[in-house]
Amino acid sequence: MPRVTGTRQRPGGSLLRSLAFEKLATDLSGRGTHLDHGARAATGAHVVAAHRLTLGAVIEHGEHGGTARFTVLPLLLHQRLHHLSPIVRHDNDCMPERGMEQLIREQRAAIALFLDELAHWNARINLTSVPADQGWRRHIDESVQLLEAADPPPDAAIIDVGSGAGIPGLVMAILRRDLRMTLLEADARKAAFLDHVTGRLEMTGVTVARLRAEDAGHDPGLREAFDLAVSRAAAEPPALCELALPLVRVGGRLCALVTAAAAAATACAQAAATVGGGIPGAAGGHVLVVEKVAPTDERYPRRAGVPQRRPLP
Repeated sequence: MPRVTGTRQRPGGSLLRSLAFEKLATDLSGRGTHLDHGARAATGAHVVAAHRLTLGAVIEHGEHGGTARFTVLPLLLHQRLHHLSPIVRHDNDCMPERGMEQLIREQRAAIALFLDELAHWNARINLTSVPADQGWRRHIDESVQLLEAADPPPDAAIIDVGSGAGIPGLVMAILRRDLRMTLLEADARKAAFLDHVTGRLEMTGVTVARLRAEDAGHDPGLREAFDLAVSRAAAEPPALCELALPLVRVGGRLCALVTAAAAAATACAQAAATVGGGIPGAAGGHVLVVEKVAPTDERYPRRAGVPQRRPLP
């Protein structure tokens, strides 16, 4: 049986935290099974007892008189949150990669730095209620889900409404450096964090705008200036439509992470129509999508606080 010789390493090590999905060890231990034979055959790996795996484990196994090293990795995207299965690969092998998986691998150092800075700042100011050990699943994975659903074209102008800790907008910009991203955040401390971390990451295509969405919606430089608006948990769907759609050009759209996309689409249908949106829809279970089909009446968004206190019917 191969033996586990290493566990989760520091971000500067050869195995970055972005490759250590926090549910992996729990899921594997609960199954009490071995790695599946399909993954083993595809990589030339050996069966490893599930209970012996830990996050980011490095496994050594004697092979033909030598020692081969394998790394345990989760399938982060296509099996995300559903039927997670680990894969094992030779450390020096070049695995065929496509799409978002390749982007994550290319930017894993930047993602690790972002999560480190978020955890450091969150100890002093309340940036997020998500525990650090859930950061990958809640911050990175959910942002990837939204990026896949939105699929913005190259050089798209995007605004993250109520960006908070940079979720999802900053993560999207890390993965897609071609995007022109504006992080809209009214809270001075959160905006300071966004300024700091974008500087650390040298994100030249990212702008931090310290404004309320109600004010941004009437700013001539921001109103109907974006191809895409994104958001996570900034407001309830009817209020979010009033806050975000005035910022989107006709032909653009709003894509937001919500708890239940189908229910959210129903709840905000009339509000979306009032501010120039089309019929809301769902991309999967958690992404609300609203196309911008007409210019927004100049009355919207209403003054600060009103969209949340008195949502459009």
